[in-house]
Amino acid sequence: MHNDDLIKRAVLGQFDLAYLPLIETATGRVIGVEALSRWGDASGGWLHTESVMRQIEGTSVEPAYVRQLLGKVARDWELMVEVMRGMVMAINVSPYAFTLELVDDIQRHWPETRLLEVELTERMRVYDYGHVDGVVECMRNLGIAVSLDDYSGTPYCVSKMVGIEVDCVKLDKSVLTNLKSDRYTFTNATRLAKSMGCQITAEGVETLDHLRIVSEAGVDKWQGYLATKPLFISELLAWLKDTECRFDLPEEKLQSA
Repeated sequence: MHNDDLIKRAVLGQFDLAYLPLIETATGRVIGVEALSRWGDASGGWLHTESVMRQIEGTSVEPAYVRQLLGKVARDWELMVEVMRGMVMAINVSPYAFTLELVDDIQRHWPETRLLEVELTERMRVYDYGHVDGVVECMRNLGIAVSLDDYSGTPYCVSKMVGIEVDCVKLDKSVLTNLKSDRYTFTNATRLAKSMGCQITAEGVETLDHLRIVSEAGVDKWQGYLATKPLFISELLAWLKDTECRFDLPEEKLQSA
């Protein structure tokens, strides 16, 4: 799809949303969801979301896209809380759009700020984060949690974690994918985050072995295909009702993983 078409659709809110549940490790409770944009093409298929977002993030279009995103997730969230009270919504925002204007947009569009989490994406490797502290303070005053996405424990990620003083870090799924050949990175990443007082969310939990490892490491929350793929709102509501908002796994299966 031509870049101009994507920009127009982003500004007008012509995209869909899917939601990936967030599971509390200690209890198996579903405590929230992450909103993920989905972009259809003319043939009825779906464009690769990562490539679409690379064209939007860090451009003047992103604030308008995030504004549309907020409106969409606020409407869907109202349906979710009918099934589960206290549902937390997580949205992804690049440092470019992480501004005081975003705080204003959240206050206009979002009904309950303490149940919103803003994830700072790391796709933009070269960016001035100098403005972020003031925005984080404003968000905290409203009860909004701030997370660092795609955290891998590298010096670059650690510097951002320390500099921004985030509430939570999201372990990049590559940390679990490469676990067999690189256990040190996982151990180091989790220890560093905990030493800074951050909560940890593990992305890409796809197997019982992954779940056992993140549980033993004291990771607070996780998400991944072991629970479910990202779900459109109607699918999510059905899944929440069917599971009674829990991911139940027999203890013996986890121990034998």
